[in-house]
Amino acid sequence: CLFPSTDKLYYVSIRTFSTDKHKSLPVCSAICRIPETILKGSENLISFQLKRFPRGSLKRRIIPFQLCRKVPLDWVYLAAVVVVKNEASYLSEWLEYANLVGVERVFVYDNNSTDTLRETLLPYEKEGFVLRVSWPYNPKLGMQQGALNDALWRFGQYSAWLLCADPDEFVVPANGTSIIPYIQPWDRHYVAALGLIELKFGTSHHVSRPPGLVLDNYRLRLRTCDEAPQVRPCPAFREARPFKMLVNTQYAHLLYVHFPRVGASYPDGFREP
Repeated sequence: CLFPSTDKLYYVSIRTFSTDKHKSLPVCSAICRIPETILKGSENLISFQLKRFPRGSLKRRIIPFQLCRKVPLDWVYLAAVVVVKNEASYLSEWLEYANLVGVERVFVYDNNSTDTLRETLLPYEKEGFVLRVSWPYNPKLGMQQGALNDALWRFGQYSAWLLCADPDEFVVPANGTSIIPYIQPWDRHYVAALGLIELKFGTSHHVSRPPGLVLDNYRLRLRTCDEAPQVRPCPAFREARPFKMLVNTQYAHLLYVHFPRVGASYPDGFREP
């Protein structure tokens, strides 16, 4: 890269990771020179392209990546990350519910929403409960998986656990009103994530969305394999039961949408709270 001679250059270490389960991590390490004028700018995400020639090939390969500006935050025990696009009409309910069950901060990744999302999030941002991150769709960087890993790598140091969920998914404690007591026993174990069993709720016979809260209006769900084993085959937990995850930010190195990766191999399994 050629920068103006008046720029003071800073060296930034870059590591790229493979999403192929047959490859080890990391797959590429590099040192990139970043000019001072860029680092002093106001952008939270700075896009770059790493150009390299694979060994034995004359064809240039371009690897897109982003430099994320760190945001100083207070440490919390449980944070959450959610990716949204034009979902302001029911996001407030999700945020209030997440706060009730023990979530102390939410990272809202905004995929170019054109509704009233910013106005909806403004009071939560002033309280420090929500941090909105602009995350426009980019097929090379990924949408949901890219957002999850950005949250883990950029904000993981500010929380012990990270809840990865969608704004139409509500974590319901089996007993009590908080999910914190279910997480704390695993703090000292080498566990990358806790798997959350997913129960699927449908339309509850509504043709259009009725006024009121999502939790009040949509009460009917599909039966589970345990409740109706004759309805469908029920193979092992990992294949048959969809789940979301509570990520241990200390041990998870790379996130997929439904499970983490630890080092160069997959974890032996989830711990089911």
